[in-house]
Amino acid sequence: MNIQTKKIPVILDTDPGTDIDDSYAIAYLLNCPELDIKLITCATGDTTMRGDIVKRILIAANRTNIPIAVGRNFKENKILNHLKQYLKYNETAVGKYPDAATEIVKTINNSDEIITIISIAPLTNIADALKLDSSIASKANFVGMCGSVYKGYEGKDGRCAEWNIFCDNEASKLVFNKYPWHSMMIAPLDTCGDLTFDREFLLELQNLNNPILIECLNSHLWWNASIKSGEDNGVPYPSEKFPEKTSPFYDLMAIYLTYSQEYLELEELALIVENGTFVDAEEPVNKVKAAVRYQNRTAFVNHLKNRLCNIQYF
Repeated sequence: MNIQTKKIPVILDTDPGTDIDDSYAIAYLLNCPELDIKLITCATGDTTMRGDIVKRILIAANRTNIPIAVGRNFKENKILNHLKQYLKYNETAVGKYPDAATEIVKTINNSDEIITIISIAPLTNIADALKLDSSIASKANFVGMCGSVYKGYEGKDGRCAEWNIFCDNEASKLVFNKYPWHSMMIAPLDTCGDLTFDREFLLELQNLNNPILIECLNSHLWWNASIKSGEDNGVPYPSEKFPEKTSPFYDLMAIYLTYSQEYLELEELALIVENGTFVDAEEPVNKVKAAVRYQNRTAFVNHLKNRLCNIQYF
């Protein structure tokens, strides 16, 4: 694979703590020489708590120069953050962060280059940014982990409602249906829905003793214990060992698509959002490139593993 000489400026919009793949996605993003991280924003639920999770990873990576912003606490009482106890146990200081929508607009408008928004969360922050300044869509590429085209969760045939779309349906409709983006590309459940790793790989990462990975792995154990309990505030201790197989690491694929599509087969589709899912449209505002199949799944997974195993600590 050819490494690009000119870095792609990106904004990551994420929701760490509810699922664990966001944390690994941030670690992976930090080790992508093709990408220049301009801003990380946190969406939905208790966004300040999500910002604190991001802050811990950036501290571990010695990358605190990357700004963090948080959005409004959309559905705060309905969305669990399974790392709440982890943050308390580690006496993580509660941060103060600027408004995500404002910072997204500012970052895009102040850039001389096209910014790519990597969206691995419900689309609340991005929609709020569009409400502030709809012109940012034409100045930005959108790459999202979202939706379902031909397959849904657990590889079931047929389109389904996917969390990042249906969590905030009104935001999703605004992002996909109303404004023309410079380009749109998605990692749907069709391909990223079965992206899992086994315990042996997590132990391999643990043995590397990399500060960034240790932060992700330690929080993974707490997350796993909270998932088993079904609560986000009643787990006083972490799990003793990693699961035999992880939950899907959906979000890594969106980051990969930002700099390469080598191992995936993309289709350009005419899609809009209705009732929390994609539907076909005759004349949509945006055509969406979707990674609907693998060209070489083994090579893709090996690429991700290599990136995670060789994370640079600065």
